[in-house]
Amino acid sequence: MAIITADLDGTLSADPSFYKAELRGLMQHGHTVHVLTGNPHAADELHQLGFEKGVHYSHVATVPKKHIARFKVAYMKHVGATQIIDNRKATIKAARAAGFTGHWHASPKAKES
Repeated sequence: MAIITADLDGTLSADPSFYKAELRGLMQHGHTVHVLTGNPHAADELHQLGFEKGVHYSHVATVPKKHIARFKVAYMKHVGATQIIDNRKATIKAARAAGFTGHWHASPKAKES
């Protein structure tokens, strides 16, 4: 099964209802979901948004905000992830350049950064 990473701010937080259903489905089918973010308060924010560890995600990892795309790609390599869901085009571009599948979250609610 795959290890999938998902960004919190501007992605999961932009459409929690949609992502709770999607991530639950991924987890139920045996995939592992890592929330990969620059937000040092990610666990608290996930809880406030109604995401549950073990149901919607299995791990939370925080990387430095400076050069975040590079650190996210390094993390993905380290854990053997295959995909990322993110609202930042720079992160998707870096992930794809490194051979990962990148899914760009393009919700009108999400600010492009």
